[in-house]
Amino acid sequence: MKQNYQESNSIDEDKIKKEHTLATLLASSIHEIKNDFGLMLIKVDQLIEELNLDNQKQSQVAQVRSEAASIGNELSRILTTYKRNAQGYTPYIDQHAVAEILEDICLKHRLTEKAYGVSLSYHCDEDLAAFFDVQLITNVIDTSIYNAVKAGVKNIMLSASELQDYIVIRIEDDGEGFPDYVLQNQGQNSVLNLEEGNTGLGLYFAKQICEMHAVDDKQGYMELQNKHSMRGACISLFIPN
Repeated sequence: MKQNYQESNSIDEDKIKKEHTLATLLASSIHEIKNDFGLMLIKVDQLIEELNLDNQKQSQVAQVRSEAASIGNELSRILTTYKRNAQGYTPYIDQHAVAEILEDICLKHRLTEKAYGVSLSYHCDEDLAAFFDVQLITNVIDTSIYNAVKAGVKNIMLSASELQDYIVIRIEDDGEGFPDYVLQNQGQNSVLNLEEGNTGLGLYFAKQICEMHAVDDKQGYMELQNKHSMRGACISLFIPN
């Protein structure tokens, strides 16, 4: 009986090792693909500047560029989730001028605006500062922008303000808003809804990122709502400060 238990235990350990190795290989492959996408985006940007294209072709190239950036952002999100669940991930917390971060994000998405006829703006006190992992929070905001664009919105506004012991970063739009099932779920887990074309993974990831930010007994969190200051969806990221 003891021998059978030992054999079973050995088989389980081998299975775990194989699964871990496979997961590591997949994560490494995703990392390489993400880097290739980054290089591709640089080349696309160079081509847009060098080629003498008419407005229609410029718009088409810009759309391709925007879609590629969205895929690269998705790969970064997958890697972060993998590191957190399989390896453990400690966010790199540092102080940042929030207005500068939002301005940089808006500048980065100028091609997205041009490609899809979207207006992206931000509103934030110039003196507002917060402690957070800038790469993770930027990734969440980028993903929110891409999703809003795919939903066909025309105006997106980023904002940040201080609320008690938290800095609240909001991404709002003038679209149709979140459907009821998304508001009820609040990013608790991924929900597959083929009719809406949404898996909920982006919101689930955003919730995880917020929760990775903690100060003393305060933990970050996310809230989803409709019609905050615009008529569409609003994602609020609460970061303890």
